[in-house]
Amino acid sequence: MDWIKVICFLITTELFIFGLKFIEPLFFKLAIKATTLLNILIDKELDEDEKQSQLLKNIGGVLSSTFIFLFCFIALILFAISPLYINLYFQGELDTVINFFSFEALIGMASSFGIHRAIRSRKKKQQSDYGNWSKLFHRITLNNYNIGKFLFKSKTKKLKAKQKRDKVIVSGLARSGTSAFTQKLYESGKFSSLTYASVPFLMSPQTGIKLSGNSNKKQKERAHGDKVMFGVNSTEALEEYFFKVMTNDRFIGEQELQEYSVSEGLANDYENYLQLICKESSTYLTKNNNFILRAKSHLEIDQQVKLILMVRNPLAQAESLLNQHLRFSQIQEEDPFTLEYMNWLAHHEFGKGHKPFHLKHFDQVMAYESTDINHWLASWLNYYDYALQIAKKENTTIVIYEDFVEKPIEVFKSVSSKLGIELGAKTESKFKPSQYIDRANLNEDLIQECSKLYQKYVELSRN
Repeated sequence: MDWIKVICFLITTELFIFGLKFIEPLFFKLAIKATTLLNILIDKELDEDEKQSQLLKNIGGVLSSTFIFLFCFIALILFAISPLYINLYFQGELDTVINFFSFEALIGMASSFGIHRAIRSRKKKQQSDYGNWSKLFHRITLNNYNIGKFLFKSKTKKLKAKQKRDKVIVSGLARSGTSAFTQKLYESGKFSSLTYASVPFLMSPQTGIKLSGNSNKKQKERAHGDKVMFGVNSTEALEEYFFKVMTNDRFIGEQELQEYSVSEGLANDYENYLQLICKESSTYLTKNNNFILRAKSHLEIDQQVKLILMVRNPLAQAESLLNQHLRFSQIQEEDPFTLEYMNWLAHHEFGKGHKPFHLKHFDQVMAYESTDINHWLASWLNYYDYALQIAKKENTTIVIYEDFVEKPIEVFKSVSSKLGIELGAKTESKFKPSQYIDRANLNEDLIQECSKLYQKYVELSRN
């Protein structure tokens, strides 16, 4: 065996792999531009003159990116195989055809791949949950609404008309226990729901498309650091992407999230969307903290919705919101993709993408910086003062977070009775009671107003 040839093939493979990493961003840039062009092309709401203008503007970018990528790829190939030709030159065999299927070639390339596999296994624990290719799929899928609408329409156009499906929506201001409570409901096996397995193809769920074979991965604690575990088959607040796409983000302002009404057309599309998610005759379950923005019209237009409204002690919840805001601001500073991901799903509860609800006390919320505990107390008042009128509706069930923590079995029995669904909850909650914060920097008038409102919710929950 010619060991010099083996070494040359090893070096060639190493150079090619290194070069691929170098030109990978160029390919990603090309893929994103090409997908953006496709998104414009299939936009049915854009008038022809504007569409033509945008197409001409983007075609140049696609062509230039294509040329640059192809040039760099050809240069990479020539650079990578140079060690092989240098070896042939010194051996006086420059006219010999390089055989990439020879024994030496296979040994050299296999050795290179073995080295990289060993390096990757050592770095595995330090890797992000999302690799570069996964991030690319997320960007081209979630950033292009018209492609999402096309996938949705293609999946639903053959659906047969059905009666409205029963729905259970768990909502509340963030950090009120909505995730934990939704997971407990989902574990009963009585519901269908969106899970992480549908990400990033949220407009065509249950299509069987997966980015990686990770369906058997163990659950792990989510980034919040609150002992809530999640995995590929866990349910979470994912449906809001549907409303973002179908409304073209009309409820998302520069600094705030705005109220809007659900039309008959949007309600019908929502029913079709749930048919893609749910098993036959099953009840749909979702967690959606943004439901408050359309609650009035949605509850009026769809009598099959049953709302579970989570409420937590305002002091404890404000502290939790502030802590998560600081935590995620740091996480998003270190990993900008986390901010992209949360913005795609309309998770503006905290972090660098924080956008308060534009409700009754919005001006009071904006009077404080987001690093001030009073900002989050005012957010609590802003949300729950508005939600009180919804809380009194017959199809709304109030769950107090502190009750869920201290006596979960009783809470689930009560919820089971109100929903008319046997949940069979037998496990105790793993969450600790709320810890109250130092009152030194708090607005006492704001505290009193929040406390009085909280007591109203506690009394309503007992009825």
